[in-house]
Amino acid sequence: MVGDFFVWCAGTDTNVLSKCENAVRTKHIGMGTLVIIPALLGFISMSYALSTIDKINSNPFLYIFGGLVWGAIIFAFDRFIVSTHKKQQYNSHEFKNITLYIRILFALILGIVISHPIVLLYFDSSIKERIIRDTNNTRFAEELKFQDNYKLLTIKLDTLISIKRCNERLLTAEQSGNKLNLPCGSSSGIPNINGKFPRTREIKNIIDKLDNEINKEKEYITLRLDEFRREKEKSKSEISNNVSFDFLKREITLSQLKKEYAIVGITELLLMIAFVLVDVLPLIFKTFSPFSMYDKILVDDTEILRNININSRKESLQKAYDKISKIYTVSRSLDSTNDYKDFIDNLTQKYNLSKSTITGIILGLFIGLCSYLSGYIDITSKELFSIATVLSIIVSVFSNFVTDFIKFLSKFFKKKE
Repeated sequence: MVGDFFVWCAGTDTNVLSKCENAVRTKHIGMGTLVIIPALLGFISMSYALSTIDKINSNPFLYIFGGLVWGAIIFAFDRFIVSTHKKQQYNSHEFKNITLYIRILFALILGIVISHPIVLLYFDSSIKERIIRDTNNTRFAEELKFQDNYKLLTIKLDTLISIKRCNERLLTAEQSGNKLNLPCGSSSGIPNINGKFPRTREIKNIIDKLDNEINKEKEYITLRLDEFRREKEKSKSEISNNVSFDFLKREITLSQLKKEYAIVGITELLLMIAFVLVDVLPLIFKTFSPFSMYDKILVDDTEILRNININSRKESLQKAYDKISKIYTVSRSLDSTNDYKDFIDNLTQKYNLSKSTITGIILGLFIGLCSYLSGYIDITSKELFSIATVLSIIVSVFSNFVTDFIKFLSKFFKKKE
C-alpha cells in the first residue's frame, strides 16, 4: 500500500505499470519518493518563514497549517512536472525537447523559493546574535548621546564656576594685600582686611553676580537634563519594543553578514544549490533513466494518437451519426409497421382470411383510390368500387404467389447448406 502511494506521487499510470516488470515499479516508487522530499522541505521552509511573523509566531497552528498548504502546492507542482514529462527512447532526443527546459526552469524557481527560508534557518543563531548585538549597540549609542548632551550643557556652567574661583582667589589676595595677577584680574597689593576698598567691593559684586548666574545655569541644566533623560528612556523603550526578528529583519541581517564574512555568502550559495538539485532531481532522473517497458507503452500510445487523421475521424463520426439516424428512422417505421400488422391480424381473425389476402385487398383498394383521386381514371363511384374489388383480388393472388415463392426459395437454400 505504501508503494502504491509513492507510485501515485510519481504521477504514474497504474494500468500501464501493471503490465511491466517489478523493476519498473521499483523505479517509479523511488521517483515518487523524490517528489515528496521537496514538498517536505517546502513545508519546513514555509513553517519557519511564517513563524518569524510577529502576529503568527505565538500560534503554532497557523504557521504549521501554512506550511502544510505550501508543501501541498509544491507537491502538486512537482508531481505535475514529473508526470507530464514523457521519457524519450534516446537521451539525445531529450535535448531537442523544449518542454524539458521549461520544466527544468520551473523546477529551479521552485527550488530557490524553497531553499531561501531554509538558508535563513541554517544561520538562525548567527542572525539572532547579530540582531541582539546591533540592538545593544544602538542602546549604547543613545547613552553616549546623553553624555555628549550633558557635556555640552555644562560647558557654560564650568566656565562660570572657573571664573568664580578665580575671583575668589583674587578677593583673598586683595584682602591680604598680596600682589597677584590672575586671568580674571589683578589685586592692588594694599592690605584691606575690612573689605571697604572699592576694589574689594568690586570683586565681591562680581562673585555675587557669578553666583546668581551659576544658580540660574544649574536650574536650566537640571531642566534640560530631565528632558534628555526622558528622551533617553523613550529611545531605549522604543529600541526594546522594536527589536524584531521578523523575516525582513533576518534578510537584512543576513545581507550584512554576507558583506562582512565571505564564507556566509559561499555557504548560502552551496545550500541553495543543494536544495535546487533536490527539487530538480525527480525530473532529471526520469529524463535520463533507462528506457523501460512503461516508457515504450507511453511512446507507442503517443505515436498512435499522433498518426490519427483528424479528417478521417470526423468522417467516421459523421457516418456513425448518419447510421444512428437511420436506425432511429427505421425503428420509428417499425413501430408504425407493427401497428399495421396488428390491424391485419385483427382482420384475419375476424373474417377467416389469410394475411396475404387481406394485404392484397387493402393494396388494391389503395391503388384504385389513388388513381381516382389523381384524375387518371374518369369513372363513377360504382365503377370505382368494382375495379377496386378486382384489383384487390389480383393483388391478393399475386401477394400469395410471391409469399409461397419466397418460402420455397428459403427451403431450397436450407437443403443446399
